[in-house]
Amino acid sequence: MVTLSGKVERWSTTELADRAARQTLGVVSVVNRLDYTFDDRALVGPGMITGIA
Repeated sequence: MVTLSGKVERWSTTELADRAARQTLGVVSVVNRLDYTFDDRALVGPGMITGIA
C-alpha cells in the first residue's frame, strides 16, 4: 500500500503522482491524500494529463 500526502502546486501533478504510484511493480493500492494550490483541470482539458508523452 502506498499513501501519497503533502501539497503540490497543480491538480495535474496529483494525478501524475497517483498514476506513477499505481504503475509501480508491487503496489497493490494507493491512497491519494495530495492537496494542490491551483486547479488546472480547465487548462488541461478532459482526458489530457500534462507531462505524459
